[in-house]
Amino acid sequence: MGNSVANGNKSTAASTAIISKDPFSFVYQDLIFHVQSIRYQMIEIAKYLDDRWKNEQKIQKELKPHSITFVDPYGNSITNKSMDH
Repeated sequence: MGNSVANGNKSTAASTAIISKDPFSFVYQDLIFHVQSIRYQMIEIAKYLDDRWKNEQKIQKELKPHSITFVDPYGNSITNKSMDH
């Protein structure tokens, strides 16, 4: 299925094979082509975001964390965590 989606995104022959004279009609194959194209784009975006998230996690592990604890007059503590850049 992954190959059919990838191949469908690069080929426009299926979407241009049938030309309708009615501007408000659509071709079923054209609809399928667009759905597959959108699905392929969503998969690519998900991969990109996943790679970026893993990269951010790796960078955060490499940074030194610092925390400052504030204590208010009532004895409640507030911890502010920050990272070196």
